[in-house]
Amino acid sequence: MGKSRAWYRCANLSLGRMSIGTTLLNYNQNVGDTTEVGTIPGASSPYGNYDMAGNVWEWVNDWYDENYYKSSNSSNNPVGPESGQYRVLRGGSWDGSDDDVRSASRSWVQSGDWGLRLRFSLLPLTIKENDEC
Repeated sequence: MGKSRAWYRCANLSLGRMSIGTTLLNYNQNVGDTTEVGTIPGASSPYGNYDMAGNVWEWVNDWYDENYYKSSNSSNNPVGPESGQYRVLRGGSWDGSDDDVRSASRSWVQSGDWGLRLRFSLLPLTIKENDEC
């Protein structure tokens, strides 16, 4: 799980409520299901990230508080509450609405409601001594 601030910067798909249209995002059932990352040509953010909005929700490490941003004194890079009951969901999904895929949109999920699937290759990885990560 990432932090909500990092997600917002990497997504960087719009300013305010400017629409980028249905052709660059997988949302509102316009494709009909989830897709592989990078399936939609030309849909990367200025940082080269794909599918940060639409396709699947991202569960981030921030705590959810419905009123945090209304009562926060920090409008520039707010850090969110220090604790809570629910974690933040970002990005919307393939069947979410246009409001869900807005960079500023936050939803929540209780940690016991969702799971995490890790996938890795069984092929051996060769790392040369001077390779950088």
